[in-house]
Amino acid sequence: MARLDDAKDGLKAIAAHADALLDAYLNTQSRLLETEQNQPAIKSMLKHHLAWQIDPDEPVVLSRALTTTLDTLTRSYRISVANSEVGSLWTEMMRAVDDYQQAYVKGASTDADTFLGQAFELGFQLIESLRNALAGYSHYINSGFTEIRDLDLRAKANRRMVNRARDFNDVLESFDFEELDSKAGYNTELRLLLRKVIPRAIARCSEELNYAIGRLREMLHVINEQQIKTRLVEQVLELYERQDDYSPSLDSLDSIPQSLNKAPALLVGSRANPYHEGSALALAEIASKLETSGSKEVEVHTPEPVVDGLDAEEVELESNPIWLAAQNLIELTIQQNGVFSATKVYEQFDLPCSKELWLLGLVNAVNAIKGEHRNDIELRFVE
Repeated sequence: MARLDDAKDGLKAIAAHADALLDAYLNTQSRLLETEQNQPAIKSMLKHHLAWQIDPDEPVVLSRALTTTLDTLTRSYRISVANSEVGSLWTEMMRAVDDYQQAYVKGASTDADTFLGQAFELGFQLIESLRNALAGYSHYINSGFTEIRDLDLRAKANRRMVNRARDFNDVLESFDFEELDSKAGYNTELRLLLRKVIPRAIARCSEELNYAIGRLREMLHVINEQQIKTRLVEQVLELYERQDDYSPSLDSLDSIPQSLNKAPALLVGSRANPYHEGSALALAEIASKLETSGSKEVEVHTPEPVVDGLDAEEVELESNPIWLAAQNLIELTIQQNGVFSATKVYEQFDLPCSKELWLLGLVNAVNAIKGEHRNDIELRFVE
């Protein structure tokens, strides 16, 4: 009974200090910081062997059994906030790397080690957030949104998850790997983190995310087909209820237009990843089926001799009849200060263009006039 009572006391201690334990697990890498508020939680966890401390100067670390329990309990929360955390963790990690480089240049070794530790901690938090974000999409793919019975609500949840995955993919594509490479510096461990570990984690996450988006779109297409079939069944049942002598027949399909008797194509925007083995094989198969153009003979370019333009014959170019008619009408209007109809002018002269082109050319000619003469002409458009 004594051991059973100790177990109950341990569970009560976890419940009593739940806020401090959650804060330590989510924000401080399962470490209970030495603060006045955490003192009761530290004493209680050490008493029930749910935490350990090697050196008095080091923080108290939660036991593996307790962190496993907290990992299970906080899984849904971490998945829900993973998308928003990834971008902020990237920014904080890059800021910590900048602070480390500045401290290293100034010779502040203690501060440099502090900022370096922060950069590593934020980098591993970034990788963990990527895994948590993917876990959320895997859950929906495996479940197929079957926990939602109504098809309309199921389709709505599926669309919302597709949009969320697209937004997350936009965040991943905004990461600049060249910036990581430029800030790696000369520290071996930092170079390994920024040049290999994080880029590989992001590339793997992006690949799995694209697969998840494709599967979610396929699931949405299936749900849409289920909705169509459900509506069809409901309409047939309604006919049975309204007409006692109703019996379905294939002949009734003849009256349906052909355009309505075709299933819409599944539009899935896909992008090939040449670094993935499956995509590389698919691309090779597609490339092998493409038509290859035969070898073309290279034509030898023979330069033409240079001809002196002064010795060439003079060629007089004919003026544009539309432009000439517009200029004559403008000069006549300025000289006589009268009112003329552009439509009547077009009807009297046999111009080689349409009426609309003539009116457009006349307006352009008037707008091209410079000086005071432009203000002397007033254009009126009559429909």
